[in-house]
Formats: sequence, structure tokens, C-alpha cells
Amino acid sequence: MGFLSETLQHYKPSKEEAVYSSLQDSESDLLPSSKQQTHPRSTPRAKLYSFLAGLLAALAITLISLGILHILTPVPKTAAQIEAEEWNYCGRSSVVAKARGCVMEPLFYGWMPPQCAWKDFSDQWPVFEDRKWYIDVNMTMEIPPQDLWNGKHVMIYTSKYHGEHCLFQWRKLQFALDQKREFLDNKTISAHHTGHCADQLTAGCEGPGDWSEVELGFYRCRKTIW
Repeated sequence: MGFLSETLQHYKPSKEEAVYSSLQDSESDLLPSSKQQTHPRSTPRAKLYSFLAGLLAALAITLISLGILHILTPVPKTAAQIEAEEWNYCGRSSVVAKARGCVMEPLFYGWMPPQCAWKDFSDQWPVFEDRKWYIDVNMTMEIPPQDLWNGKHVMIYTSKYHGEHCLFQWRKLQFALDQKREFLDNKTISAHHTGHCADQLTAGCEGPGDWSEVELGFYRCRKTIW
């Protein structure tokens, strides 16, 4: 050990060895350190592209969310769509009307859906029972009340009916307004029929010898706006 230590103390590198060592040191200084990594700088254009990409992604998510919400949210039906539904059709015969659940409105002698015919209200005027009805214009062939309720005949005849029919229309209109009913039949809500009734009553109600011809009708409900 003493000899090795003494040898190392007296050792001096040759000129070639010194040059090689200095070159190694210079090359190591030029190599990048594993602990010092370089990062490319972010340019303004790259930042703009990144911002636009994020904005488009947010917009796409918003549109998709709104689309899903629109699909899941029920859209209210319009009045026309409701009135066009199957329940609001009584057909063109008494057989079909009864099969579809429509009811008879005595003071209109016609069928209509129950949504716009209210028995408790109509029963205040029992016109099928409080007078005689006939199948002929000479009023000789009497019709039983049950045949009237069933709409058995297309044309029927009686006395003192038209004036009451018009007054009933206005009473029904006022009742529906007071009760905020959702539907009214298209006869009651008809401006043309209202004008006709007003003209007839202005000219005068039926007298003792007058008679009324009544035709079987088929009505629909109309959506009210109050």
C-alpha cells in the first residue's frame, strides 16, 4: 500500500492524456443535461387555435344538451290539434255517434262529445218530455221520448221550440264562461248561428199556432280561450 500511494503521488499524466481529458470535459459541457429539458415556446397562433377548439367543443356540448332537452320536454298541443283528435268526432249517424260515446243534446237535437254537453245543465229544460213530437209535418204521428234520445229520426216536428233553442244557446254560452269550461260545441260558439237567433227573436217568437222543424245534427267541441 505504501508503494502504491507513493507511486500515485509522484504520477504526472503525459501531454496526450491531458489533452484527451480536456476534450472529454468540453464535450460533456456541450451535451444537454438529463435534468435540463427544453420546451418549445407557445406562439399566439397556437394559443388562438387552442381557444377556438375549446369554444367549439363547448358550443357542441351546449347544442347537444339543448337538443336532448327539447326531445324530452313535451310540447303543448295547439287548439286545432286537440279538436282534430278522434274523441271529437261523432260520425254522421246515430248508431256511430252512440258507439263513439257521444251524447244527445235535446235543445239542439244533435249528438256531441260529452266534453261539451253537460247533462245536469241540459236537464233543466226537458223538451223531449214536456211536449209532443211528431215524425210528420202535419203532426199526426207522435214520437216517444226514447226515440228522440236515440236520434231515431232525421227530421222531427213540434210547436214552440226554435225560440227556446236560441235562448238555450246563450244560456249555455254564459254557463261555460262562468264555469270556465274547457270546451264548447261548435253550434253554441258559432257567430253565424248567434246572428240567426238574434234576427229570429227580433222578428218575434213563435205564436200559438206556429210549429218548428228540427233536423238531427252532429257536432264537435271547440277549445275555449278563457
